[in-house]
Amino acid sequence: MARVALRIVKNRLHPRTSVFLRSSITGMNRAAGGIIRNLSAGGACLSTGDDALCLGEPVRISLRHVGEVRGYITWAQGGRFGVRFDQIIDPLMVLQQAA
Repeated sequence: MARVALRIVKNRLHPRTSVFLRSSITGMNRAAGGIIRNLSAGGACLSTGDDALCLGEPVRISLRHVGEVRGYITWAQGGRFGVRFDQIIDPLMVLQQAA
């Protein structure tokens, strides 16, 4: 079950939504389970618990109701990563409950 709270951050291209969703992220040399901490139409913040992904690294993230989304790492710190998506998504699709 997802926890969701809407929080709009100033100076952002797309508003973020705080979430707690399980997902998987695949980089150039590894795949890992992770938690999506916040989500927007243009990117996400994920935590994996380690620093195995590098700045600029291309990644694929599995998002429920959307599928695989490609992007790249924009920042990394303490097992958390910022990902910018290559294409805009609809975050509401990810957050919808399974029918």
